[in-house]
This record gives sequence, C-alpha cells and structure tokens, in this order.
Amino acid sequence: MPRYRKHRHQIPENHRRKCVDTGTVKQVKHRLIKIPAEYTSPKRKEGFTYEDIPGVEIYNYSSTEGALESGQDFVNHYTEDDFIR
Repeated sequence: MPRYRKHRHQIPENHRRKCVDTGTVKQVKHRLIKIPAEYTSPKRKEGFTYEDIPGVEIYNYSSTEGALESGQDFVNHYTEDDFIR
C-alpha cells in the first residue's frame, strides 16, 4: 500500500494577502493561478512555489462573491453522480 501524499495545492491556514476585488489585506479563501503555456515543470519538487515561475499570474480572493464580481467563476459544476464508481 503506498504512503499517503500531502496535497500540495491547498491554501495554508492564516494565508493573508491583498484581495484583488476589495483591495484590502484579508485571509485568502480562493486563488486563481494562471501559468504560461510554454512553462515546463522542473524535476525538483521540494521547496516549489508558484511565485518562482516567471510570468505566472496569481489572483487572491477573500470571498466567493468577490471572485464572482470580478468575472471569475468558482461555482462547483459537479454532481454526486460524477463521483460514483
């Protein structure tokens, strides 16, 4: 049985950044990360952050409503039937 791997794309606890919508510093609830199409991933995995990628755009949002007002859609389109095997 393989070992449990930590999900690396979770937003850490108490992650405070400037909200794109409101312009104030608040706790980040949602993030939109746009990576350039020509980017290739390096082999190293330790110490990797999205800020290290040249040309990456990171948008931080403090609420779902703020993200929806700015044109980004965070609505869950999945149903329970999609997860049944």
